[in-house]
Amino acid sequence: MRVAAPWIFALSLALSGLAFADELTPEKRADIGKLIGITGTTLAAQLAEDMAQSTSRLVSGARPDLPERFHLVLKRELTALFEERMGAPGGLVERLTAVYDKHLTHPEVTQLLAFYQTPLGRKTTQIVPLIMNEGASWAQSLTPEIRKRLRAGLKKEGLELPRKK
Repeated sequence: MRVAAPWIFALSLALSGLAFADELTPEKRADIGKLIGITGTTLAAQLAEDMAQSTSRLVSGARPDLPERFHLVLKRELTALFEERMGAPGGLVERLTAVYDKHLTHPEVTQLLAFYQTPLGRKTTQIVPLIMNEGASWAQSLTPEIRKRLRAGLKKEGLELPRKK
């Protein structure tokens, strides 16, 4: 599963300083919105892609007879839904705004904005998704070992994982 969101990187950088956030003023809200815009411009598409891939794998296991068109429709509909809901009340932008507000002061938000306007900042928004994808691919490659270890651990506890039919 791909987790390709540069804002995760920005948030982890900010949290490393253990910031104590200040009041969410209209100016801070606007700057957070700019930050989300810079770091998450393709976030809806990335989240939809991740969910479509994950769902397709699950569905393909149960229904390998489904045509490729099914997977294309799944991706298209998830992308449309995520894009519609991203900026809606209660959507991801609103939720991320609350997270940024909770963990970052307004000066820290403006510092991140300044960083993302530098060549390195722009490059970071491009490469962090690639880094996250490669990390996710590595983690996914461990699936057979995870399954094996889980079965052994459950067996040790007198439990059993149901086998695929």
